[in-house]
Amino acid sequence: MEGKVRSWFRAVAIVLVAFTVASVPAVGQEVKKSVPNIFTPNGDGINDRITLESKETMVFVVYNREGGVVFRAEGRQIIFDGLNERGQKISDGIYYYILKDPADGYASNKGFIYLSTDKNTGGERGE
Repeated sequence: MEGKVRSWFRAVAIVLVAFTVASVPAVGQEVKKSVPNIFTPNGDGINDRITLESKETMVFVVYNREGGVVFRAEGRQIIFDGLNERGQKISDGIYYYILKDPADGYASNKGFIYLSTDKNTGGERGE
């Protein structure tokens, strides 16, 4: 039994080392940025906006759960602060985004963003 346990641990260690080596960028290789998956545009100065920057012009589109566009921007720098294109606050919730970056500087070009204006860390609505 002890031999099987050692073999199992050795196999797990090999997998972990292989995964770690594959996950670490090589020296001189550019590390890709990531789009935050949560932000809290509540005016407290922490995570109040998502800022995207690229060497080339990007297109960033945010959709609500019905598939409607709630935010769209183009540029080499895009700032999403929880307001739609008319300057109105977007409701708390989960949104889907698509990012088109010709410079390929981001690890993912689509995903989900959770927007929360909650000022309390406990998850209860602030008054």
